[in-house]
Amino acid sequence: MSTTDVKYHSETKTLQSTIKLFTDDIEKVINEENGIKIFLGTEREVKETDHLLEKYILSHFELKTKNETVKLTFLGKEVDQNYTWIYLESNEISSPKRIEIINSLLVDYFEEQSNRVNFENGSIKNSNSFHKDKTEGFIPQ
Repeated sequence: MSTTDVKYHSETKTLQSTIKLFTDDIEKVINEENGIKIFLGTEREVKETDHLLEKYILSHFELKTKNETVKLTFLGKEVDQNYTWIYLESNEISSPKRIEIINSLLVDYFEEQSNRVNFENGSIKNSNSFHKDKTEGFIPQ
């Protein structure tokens, strides 16, 4: 299971997203999709790792407001033995009351993969779950 927290920050007018994945799972997917071992979070981590993670994440996780795709920027990652956290930030946008989410992270590799997304914008707090048969949805629903 992955968990993504998406929060709108009125001071910067951006959506900031934190994606929490099992390190073994995301490493396996990146390795298989690119044909190289990235050694995620180790001394042997390959220099292309951030680029490969960014490419994968941004092709499987998308936010839209008012039918327009929100540009997301990969800010970086943190890795420990069990989890990898991916940090994304949007371009400046007006405060969204509802967002469309496309989340197909890991579903092509793990049959039972579930991706939970939590959204917060001031007093608006809501969640939605995504899986192989449901990769698109809205928050609030």
